[in-house]
Amino acid sequence: MTITQRLLFTFSLLSAALVAMVVVSVSVSQGFQTRFKYVNENTVPSITGISKMIEGSNAVIIALYHHQSVTDLARQAVIEKEVNDTIKHIRALNQHYLAEDTSNEQDRQMTEKAFTMINKIERDLPAFLAASRAQNDAVSLGMLQGTTGIGAEARQLIANYQQQLQLNTNLANALSRENDRTYHHTLLTLITGSAAAILLLGFFTVKTILAIRQPAECHAPDDGAGQRKPRSHSQSR
Repeated sequence: MTITQRLLFTFSLLSAALVAMVVVSVSVSQGFQTRFKYVNENTVPSITGISKMIEGSNAVIIALYHHQSVTDLARQAVIEKEVNDTIKHIRALNQHYLAEDTSNEQDRQMTEKAFTMINKIERDLPAFLAASRAQNDAVSLGMLQGTTGIGAEARQLIANYQQQLQLNTNLANALSRENDRTYHHTLLTLITGSAAAILLLGFFTVKTILAIRQPAECHAPDDGAGQRKPRSHSQSR
């Protein structure tokens, strides 16, 4: 291989190593950006929305107990409006979540299940309110604390939302772990590739330098004692 070919090969190897590093870096950056965008645009809003729905469901249960314990009909009427408004708000949040924030098919199915539970709460609400207004504690407390009735349905709704919250949290954690694995794998690959490129470039650079020096030494004049001596200024003319 001539000196020119060696120089060309060394330059080509350097260029290929740089291009490979750029391609890997861009590819990894795009993967990080995609996962970050998914978490930022989907998982975070999902967790926020579910948290609001859990908060609203808890508020419904608290308001129902408050209604059951109050004897003033005017005060009960105010609480009833609060309950109805809260349920409507939960339904609206659930609808928005279904349209915009579901993470996967399982999340979508759980959101649709929540609609069924909300419908049951709205269906049983009039009977509870009637018993509570009549101060029929046996019936109203039974509906709140029993395994069936509006209280059980509200608790089931909360449990469903908590499962959804855990699902989305697990998805976010999985993406975070994938980012960590990708980062460490890419870092190791880049370090290994850089070291290999440096060693190869160093090897061919040394070979090229030696190849350049050898012809120069071969053409240096002999001083008569078997030793090469550098050319004088007059000889070089």
